[in-house]
Amino acid sequence: MHSNSALVFFFVLTGSVLVTTSTHAAEEKQQPTTIGIPAESNKTLDFAAQELSKYFEAMTGRDYPVADEEKEGNAPLVRLKVDASLSHDGYRIDRDAQTICISGGSPRGCLYGAYAFLNELGCRWPLPGKEYEVVPKLKRISWSKTKIKSEPAIAGRGMILFYSNDDRDKVLELVDWSAKNRLNFVFLCSSKIHSHRLPEFKEAFAVRDMGLEWGMHLLAKYLPRDLFKEHPEYFRMENGKRTEKLNMCPSSPEAADIIAKNFIKDCWDKLCGFERLEVLHLWPDDLLKGGWCSCDKCKGLTASDQALKIINEVAKRLPLGNTSLAHLSYHTTISAPTNIKPEKNVRLLYAPRERCYKHPMGECPINRTYLENLKSQIPLFSNEPEIFEYYQDLILFRGLPMPLYRVIGKDIKAYREAGVTRISSLSFGDFSEWAYGPSYYLFGKCLWRGKGDPRDIEEYYDAVYGPQAKVMQQYFHLLSELCETVMQLCDYNMDADMRYPRYWEPYTKKHVSLLAPLVTDEHLDKIEGTLKDAIAAAAEPYRTRIEYQLILWQFTRLEVPAIYRTMLAGHLNANLGQDATDAERLHIIALFKEALREMEKATQILASAPKELQHSHFKKPRNSYAVLCLVNAIKKIEKKLKVKPPSTQPTTQP
Repeated sequence: MHSNSALVFFFVLTGSVLVTTSTHAAEEKQQPTTIGIPAESNKTLDFAAQELSKYFEAMTGRDYPVADEEKEGNAPLVRLKVDASLSHDGYRIDRDAQTICISGGSPRGCLYGAYAFLNELGCRWPLPGKEYEVVPKLKRISWSKTKIKSEPAIAGRGMILFYSNDDRDKVLELVDWSAKNRLNFVFLCSSKIHSHRLPEFKEAFAVRDMGLEWGMHLLAKYLPRDLFKEHPEYFRMENGKRTEKLNMCPSSPEAADIIAKNFIKDCWDKLCGFERLEVLHLWPDDLLKGGWCSCDKCKGLTASDQALKIINEVAKRLPLGNTSLAHLSYHTTISAPTNIKPEKNVRLLYAPRERCYKHPMGECPINRTYLENLKSQIPLFSNEPEIFEYYQDLILFRGLPMPLYRVIGKDIKAYREAGVTRISSLSFGDFSEWAYGPSYYLFGKCLWRGKGDPRDIEEYYDAVYGPQAKVMQQYFHLLSELCETVMQLCDYNMDADMRYPRYWEPYTKKHVSLLAPLVTDEHLDKIEGTLKDAIAAAAEPYRTRIEYQLILWQFTRLEVPAIYRTMLAGHLNANLGQDATDAERLHIIALFKEALREMEKATQILASAPKELQHSHFKKPRNSYAVLCLVNAIKKIEKKLKVKPPSTQPTTQP
């Protein structure tokens, strides 16, 4: 990247690291050439020194060896050391004569200071993967500033990777990118631990002093359903009968025993090999409603109470030590528990999945509801509360690219002011990097600072799109307006999202009116023209990156009008009177069918994209809930027609 607005941060640590270079010009001969580390170093300090050495060499073409400072005769070019007066992840960068001192409150603080110094020199890591690195060419390593001191506003800063296919490279890339962007934990959202990958993963986490969170919806998995015949009391009651379907009976101590025992047998030893196993996630089933027990012991407990009760019981049975077990506040358990108090080693994980992403948290009716709900729960838990965000969630956003640069910084500020100390965001690997790239870079920057800065998104465009940064900024601005408006949920109920159209709610009429001017051919042509202008003027590697965005745009140009037509037709249908005519019903059917055709074409575009950009969620055929809703709606309307409809319906333009 070539922005002059890069932020730099530095650390002071009680240890030191040195770097050296061979030079040729007379002026450069006077420059020290080593990176100094203290005699009592550790693997993270050593790694920080090696990272400096590697990037210094890449920038200048010269060798910068790492040396034990006490054995080195001359003052080093860079010294790494630990300074306990700094916060744990904080750092300071200053100068002592010719030596640049990078101090951190811990070895990890030194590592963040090292990356901050490289960032100051022009290095950028906007997205995971070496192909996105920006490493400038320099004649020499120099730094003219007096001192920079920085510490994070949010203590726990993490990325979540939905990890289901043993994608070794993607895990390692994300861990590497996270450290370079000063995140301090990675959450592997997975149901399996792949033993043959563990040594690599453990080493990658260890050298960066990176925390690990692991798990997902696993509670029911560890209570085998084949136990139901012999022990129905382990399972929940519904309508007066025990059923093995969904979750379990939270009041059954035997169920908690079995869950804990099976979890320990399955993966405890594997997970304990990580030096910082911070949080385990054994969530209940993923349900919008229902799925809990109504037996005599449970019937007075809310869904949130029951979820917390079983998590408490499992936590008592696990050798957690410094590890926490998460209580998931989400969907049917989003409200605060009222009758059950959490154990000390159970922490709140708040997942506001159906919030509005057009507006920051707290700034529209539904987001104010979510924020107040969060505030009501934080005092109940002694552990630091964690937010599970969805800034890179391809499923929630229906694959639509959502560059949330106007939302993320304000979200983090609102969460911090509410008392949140730990924030993470869900990603799905390659597709998420493709569709939600800006959110990756912004997320790391805003977590550290505690709020947004307009220069962050400019840095991202510079790093990823080079000379076409300004044109791509215009494109993403128009794209944001379009995609954020279609996903706007301001006045819907809390269980709404745009995968499940809610035709009957009053807000649908307003939502349709907001989207109507954005889905005209004229406006869509304007957006597409901006993107094609960027492609026409771009050279590699930027041209290919922009062409990939064109594929996403072609999908978006079909998917957004399909959502618009679905909402419009559903709203019209919900408000049809008893005396509705066949013509009115045929018009609605035509809108629904055109939406289906557009969604089918959109799916074909993603299914035919380059392999590295594809995701199984968009493989053809697309058996999504939205498609089923449309098909069922058409059948219901056709039954009300007085005259049999023709086999084909005309396309209706917005």
